[in-house]
Amino acid sequence: MVTLFVVGFAVLWPTIPLVISLFGWRQLARAYRPRGPFTGPKWRWRTGYLGPVSYTLALTIGADPAGLYLAMAAPFRIGHPPLFVPWTEVAVARVRGPFWSFLELRFARCAVRLQVSQALEGRLAGAAAGAWPGVTCEAA
Repeated sequence: MVTLFVVGFAVLWPTIPLVISLFGWRQLARAYRPRGPFTGPKWRWRTGYLGPVSYTLALTIGADPAGLYLAMAAPFRIGHPPLFVPWTEVAVARVRGPFWSFLELRFARCAVRLQVSQALEGRLAGAAAGAWPGVTCEAA
């Protein structure tokens, strides 16, 4: 029984992140791969929604004047290469719901949207300096 569990875990562990990446990360990766190492500030173990997928405490989000950096925490990286999106390709909206509010990042070359805590807005804007696109709209 233990052997069956170990074999099942070894097969499922890499398969699950690969399947999850199909719901948005893969599309972003086709358009927004980094050209070198990211050296700006990063905030680890963040939660975000990319399309229908909740990345709960699995995201590393970074920003600098050139753009937005996204990466997955090490145990979940399979199928999720790091991303770098120039600020010129990002639009930002605040979305308010009946029980929560979040910041929605929209990308020029991909229909997938990233939703993160509004608490990150100040950090992202500060790290992006004058390149921060600012909030373009508020939606309910």
